[in-house]
Amino acid sequence: DAGIVRDNATDLASTFRKLAGTVDAVISSGGVGGSQTDHIAAALVAAGGTARELRVAQRPGKPLVTGTLDGAPFLGLAGNTVAALVDLCLYGLPMLAARAGTIPACPSGQAAVAQSAVRHAGGRTDFAPATIVGRTSDGRSIIEPSGRSISGLVPLLAADGLMEIGEERGDVPAGGPVTFHPFRTRFQL
Repeated sequence: DAGIVRDNATDLASTFRKLAGTVDAVISSGGVGGSQTDHIAAALVAAGGTARELRVAQRPGKPLVTGTLDGAPFLGLAGNTVAALVDLCLYGLPMLAARAGTIPACPSGQAAVAQSAVRHAGGRTDFAPATIVGRTSDGRSIIEPSGRSISGLVPLLAADGLMEIGEERGDVPAGGPVTFHPFRTRFQL
């Protein structure tokens, strides 16, 4: 654990230099949005690593930084709580599993039903903290987003997992199909 590092390029690069050669993987959160105040990618390069800034067609968790630090894989997550969790589940845990020598499972989720209508513009995959509120007659979970804020901590605390709506989908009607990723079984090493 490198601890909390001040959000400036010099301190981050210094911390990354200290980690180089001593870790099997690096995961950070915050500082990846691509603005002039986001220093993770530049600090990683300044420390002798490689960095690539990505914009993934998903919400939350669109910005990511991937790279290496002295041969160790690096994953820079967004700073907001739900975005960081989504990206850790989708990319970080598979990265750590691969680094540990196991074959990472692709997070595929399970078929579920939305209790109420969910607005979705399409063109990107959306994830939202969701709570199981019942079961259909065929055993599928009936789920409801656990709060209005897509990035806040409160909806996450009430959630049983993540609801996923694929980029090809538009609005989901009440009773419509969605994908559900339960925390207790889906995202484990």
